[in-house]
Amino acid sequence: MLEEEKKTYFRGIFNTEQIITATQQLQQRFDKLNLNQTNIKAFSKSFDTIIRKAEQLAVKMNQGFSSTREVEKFSKDMRALEDEFTKTSSSMQRLVKNMSFSDLDTSVFKEELDEINKKIQETASTFKNTKRILSERLYSISSSMGAGLTRGEASNLADNIRDSNEILNIQNRITQAKKDEIQEQERNKTQIEENLNAQKALVASLEEELRKRQEIGNVEGLDERRSFLSGRINQYNEKERQGGLTSSERGWRTRYQKELDSLGEVSTKDISAQLEEAQKGLVTLEKQAAQTSKRLENLADSLERIATYFNAIQGKGGSDYQNYANDINELANSVDRADDAYEKAKKAKREFEETKIKETIKEVDQASDSLEKMGKSAEDAQEGIREAAEETSKMEEQSRKFTQMKERLAEFFSAASAFYTFRRAINASYQAIKELDAAFTEIAVVTNMSNEQLWESFDTYNEMAQKLGTTTVDAIKTSALYYQQGLETAEVMTLTEETMKMARIAGMDFAEATDRMTAALRGFKLEMSEASRVNDVFSALAAESAVDTDELSSALTRTASIAASAGMELETTSAFLSQMINYVTYTRVA
Repeated sequence: MLEEEKKTYFRGIFNTEQIITATQQLQQRFDKLNLNQTNIKAFSKSFDTIIRKAEQLAVKMNQGFSSTREVEKFSKDMRALEDEFTKTSSSMQRLVKNMSFSDLDTSVFKEELDEINKKIQETASTFKNTKRILSERLYSISSSMGAGLTRGEASNLADNIRDSNEILNIQNRITQAKKDEIQEQERNKTQIEENLNAQKALVASLEEELRKRQEIGNVEGLDERRSFLSGRINQYNEKERQGGLTSSERGWRTRYQKELDSLGEVSTKDISAQLEEAQKGLVTLEKQAAQTSKRLENLADSLERIATYFNAIQGKGGSDYQNYANDINELANSVDRADDAYEKAKKAKREFEETKIKETIKEVDQASDSLEKMGKSAEDAQEGIREAAEETSKMEEQSRKFTQMKERLAEFFSAASAFYTFRRAINASYQAIKELDAAFTEIAVVTNMSNEQLWESFDTYNEMAQKLGTTTVDAIKTSALYYQQGLETAEVMTLTEETMKMARIAGMDFAEATDRMTAALRGFKLEMSEASRVNDVFSALAAESAVDTDELSSALTRTASIAASAGMELETTSAFLSQMINYVTYTRVA
């Protein structure tokens, strides 16, 4: 170790003025790129941080170091600067890899973009209107030929006018719908005929009953009517059990039931009224039968007209329909031309966006290339770096780590290759990014947080690592072990710091320290915020006895739950264990 009154100076090539100038130039170059303000502000913030940290390092380099503590602090500041480069390079790599048009500042080429969008809107409108005209023409031809297409069917046909297979499918669907309707009408006709025959029988029965009443003046003729009504009702009931009734059949069954319920000692006048009502019903059913027959004739005719229509619009209907085919073909050509213009306009926009993206990426690549050309004199700095390494190798382990960091940064930031070394810093830090990203991924897997959100906590982990003299990756990995236990972030950060303290004091790895801290807290049912209490107890006992933290925490892991069940507290149990370990150790030595 150097004597306190002496000072050690960094003799390597680490020209902070060149670093600041290079960073400022890089910032100016980024400001001129067509990036949106979000990206510009993010990188400007990173550049400002780099400049500020470089200025702070320059002050310390000029002052020199009079103790290892100062060297250690300088080393941590160097690591902080390197971490800032890591974060910045990671952001730049993600931007270049995933750059989209939304990452650019579109206001720079607003007029060009507006013109392209206007063209797209115009061609889209032309295409839509042209297809609507084709659809209307198909509909009007259908109406004039009696094919009976709906507007929706005509529109669907217009969408597929160039697809002969789909036209055939549309024709088959329309034809099948007509055939289904014919079957339904035939079923209706059969039902109407049955009801018509029943109504005729009712009229005949009432006429006969009225004649008998007029002749003999009694109600003997009603027995036959009751028998008929009961029989029909039973038929309907049986049919309902076997498969169901139509709405018409249910109506007739209700009517027959009401009539059967109403039969009794009725007057001749009542019979006459029933006869008149039955005759009206007969006329209504005859009209329905005639209408159904006419509808069936029209449907059969429409099947032929549909076939003729589809042949006509495809030019298969002979000379009589050639005009129709010509109209449809010309309109279809217009639709094709409009669609082609619309697709070309959209393609032009895509190409425009891709060109602007490539131009921006190219500018970034050109900036990187210029840095490489300026970096050939970096080898001249090696001698100065070796001298600095030899001088600082006499310091403690932390001082040697500090020197290694300075050598790395000195290599990055030579006077003649300031821009070039910034790019090399990005490439050299790739492995560090992977390690950090992998550590954050372990947390993301067991929480609802994304890697992007976890990267925002990088500074917190970095500060903790610097404070405890460990690496940032170790801090992240330790916290991941607590996240796996389902703890909240505040609890995790408290436990992580205390656990790393325990590990450093006891010389154990962080995973083992995590297990022992967890065992102590959960064994005595302590709050997670009481982790510092556990460390305080271990430290106090280690100071007063020959027991170290490793031995005591290991013993407590196996006894905590039992001791807590017996009503003992952490402090009492730890004291007992300390005495027992002392005794066993003393006995073995003796």
